[in-house]
Amino acid sequence: MRKFLLSLVVTLSLTVTLSAQITLSQSSYPVSVLGTDSIANTTVASFIPILTPTTNAIWDLTTITDSSVPSFIYRVASITYPFADSNFYDFAGYAYQGNVESAITSAGNFEYGIELPRAADYIGSITGGFTDSFVTLPQVDTFSSAHLVISFPATYENNWFSSYKSDFNYQISITAFSYNHAPGIVRSYVSETDSVTGWGQMRVKNMDGIPSSYFNVLQVKKIVSTVDSFFLNGTLATDLLLTTLGLTQGQTTTTYLQDYYRTGEVTPLAEVTYSDATYSHPVHAATHIQRLVNEGVANVHGTFEVKLFPNPATGRVTIELPSMPGTWSFELSDFTGQIIQSGTLTLNGNIAPFTLPQSMASGIYSLRLFNSNGFNCVKTIEAMNGH
Repeated sequence: MRKFLLSLVVTLSLTVTLSAQITLSQSSYPVSVLGTDSIANTTVASFIPILTPTTNAIWDLTTITDSSVPSFIYRVASITYPFADSNFYDFAGYAYQGNVESAITSAGNFEYGIELPRAADYIGSITGGFTDSFVTLPQVDTFSSAHLVISFPATYENNWFSSYKSDFNYQISITAFSYNHAPGIVRSYVSETDSVTGWGQMRVKNMDGIPSSYFNVLQVKKIVSTVDSFFLNGTLATDLLLTTLGLTQGQTTTTYLQDYYRTGEVTPLAEVTYSDATYSHPVHAATHIQRLVNEGVANVHGTFEVKLFPNPATGRVTIELPSMPGTWSFELSDFTGQIIQSGTLTLNGNIAPFTLPQSMASGIYSLRLFNSNGFNCVKTIEAMNGH
């Protein structure tokens, strides 16, 4: 989740910088990461650019077409661990949701198991029975060893590996097979290889489809291999049952991913899935569309200055913009990324008057400015009581 802007010093000018290599450690994250993240997913037919591993890169994902409805990650409190991430899983085409018990320590970002509530699905459409069902039992599926998501310090050319076993408990009822709440286990052996293959800047689109600022990111290549075995009534599930459910004993699934991590956020700014081990055929992209405010990088084209005064402000603010053609627009957001006000600026030369909304409480806010010719930047405004 986004860090509070307690350490930011309000400046009167912003100079555009080139990308810088970042190193992720425990201090890269806020003390609490609880909250909700909104994720935009690409449409099936969307063109996804190939993001070649390199250094000092410029990666642009604003050309992809997002689906109309975002998905959500709920990062909640856990009884045993500092937090749990919501995630979706699949059994024979039936999705169920669990919370992944997690912790960010000095050694890395770890996952320890999955908290699963009870859930029931009707499976008669594939088995033919009117009362046939698949039931997820309430459980904590504890991993045999912790899954290492990111090893600290994480920086260019670092790599890490983790492997673990997990048991998912279920009950299944199929009249044709005389199964009545028969207990079963899906046993999964997971191995994951991670390596930091690049670094640079990336931008994505925000909730309104507008390009964000560029963020310094680490590019992490992930290869996840999962081998699933299926048990029922204390023994291996029969071939007939597996065929009915479209499963194979000992089936192996390998997933190829590239994650792009920025500081201050557990969720990657982008995660791209590939269909091949050469990472040349991207098939899906998910982008984190909240809190797209970046104080460090405004633009990658040249050097410009944007000035705000007075700052702190009690009402009216003067914005001095670079002299360039095009229309200027703005978005005013609070520290959570919630947009308070947006619109088009009215210029007198390169000066734009701006008035803070009267309903704004005192605090730190972000003003994103973007020009129709491609320039964009983010400034911090400190609002004071009395406006």
